[in-house]
Amino acid sequence: MNRAVRGPVFIAGRATCNVLQPSPGSDIWNVMPDTSEYVARLLEYTRGEDPVEMQKQTVSLISNLVEGVGDETLRRRPAADRWSVAEILAHLADAEIPVSWRYRQMIEQDGCVLAAYDQDLWARLGDYGSRSPHDSLQQFRLLREANVAMLERLSPEEWQRGGVHAERGAISIQEFVRHVAGHDRNHVEQIRKVLGK
Repeated sequence: MNRAVRGPVFIAGRATCNVLQPSPGSDIWNVMPDTSEYVARLLEYTRGEDPVEMQKQTVSLISNLVEGVGDETLRRRPAADRWSVAEILAHLADAEIPVSWRYRQMIEQDGCVLAAYDQDLWARLGDYGSRSPHDSLQQFRLLREANVAMLERLSPEEWQRGGVHAERGAISIQEFVRHVAGHDRNHVEQIRKVLGK
């Protein structure tokens, strides 16, 4: 039986918190998904861009794409295994909740553990297909505005704080903000493609 042991995580050369680490000879981390291609794609979206500015623009970009498009069209899936625009909007609204928590946890507890979540389970529990696309966009807008306002008040030292993401390892707030901006752009491009714009 594989056992995990608690041990320190080092960020910027200092131990910051205890997290589960595999014991010698354990293959416990082999169950973690390989997200390197996904992360590389998100980083490519943000190359040469200010990620906070990108996050500020996301709601406007999406609003312009869905303006005048009926709910029936927004709820139509492009394929059985692909999310509709309405489901993407519900996902963005729900995803901004752990984003908010992660930012604040990293600021308050430098080096904290950032748990992953199952977006497909959240979609099922949140019944994304039945949610109003306009309500989801409004929820996303309000949460995003609060997060951007907070980010704009961070000190240089706070930007360097970070955590340990369950799937991606050590990450600073600065890196996480870039990740979120890339995540936004990834979904903006999906919406553009689904709507043929």
